[in-house]
Amino acid sequence: EGTLGFADLSPYGKPIDYIGQAVHTTLAPNYYNDTINLSIAKTEDGKGSVIEAFSISQIAGAYCDAGQNYFNIMQVITSVYDSSDYYGGDAGFDGSCQQPASA
Repeated sequence: EGTLGFADLSPYGKPIDYIGQAVHTTLAPNYYNDTINLSIAKTEDGKGSVIEAFSISQIAGAYCDAGQNYFNIMQVITSVYDSSDYYGGDAGFDGSCQQPASA
């Protein structure tokens, strides 16, 4: 919604205040798009925010993406917060987006 890909849901009394979407394009020999979906809600005490993010490769068979979806999410988070300002684990609360193993 709007021009920035984010919508303000706070006037509607929903448990989530904002939703948004961004697209990451890899300029490789071919163009590959990954879509990052975000939801932002206030913490229970109202002193912070809970951000849920999900990234999906828009190409069939991107099973072993070598950490690209993790990278997409962390690019968004670290551009807004420094590492002391967020927590929850780099793999997310459910462990579904783990940091790639170092070589």
